[in-house]
Amino acid sequence: MARKTAPQIKVSAKHVDDRKETQDAWDETEKEFAHIWQQGNISGEMLKAKGMEIVKDADGKNVMHGADVLCRKSVEVFKAEQETAAQESRQLMAKIAGSESKVTKKRNPVVVEDKED
Repeated sequence: MARKTAPQIKVSAKHVDDRKETQDAWDETEKEFAHIWQQGNISGEMLKAKGMEIVKDADGKNVMHGADVLCRKSVEVFKAEQETAAQESRQLMAKIAGSESKVTKKRNPVVVEDKED
């Protein structure tokens, strides 16, 4: 019995990420803020703890994408938080490896020579 083959499908439309386009547009409009998507049901206390506020459109409505809401915080604070997280990650990897030198050390490759018989 012959094997069945999958149908050939052609995609004619290019995927557009509306979420990313919306975020990029707000980043361009408000350069002093970093815009981040959060769950739509995020509490006011959680927003305050994260140092964020909800972005409102011209009509005063929350900027939404599906169930998520667009929030913003100072770009300086956001970049500092990202750098701190990156440093903590590097320190953790160095601790796991035993020392920082082991993390960056290149290992010697194993060379196998062909034997001629």
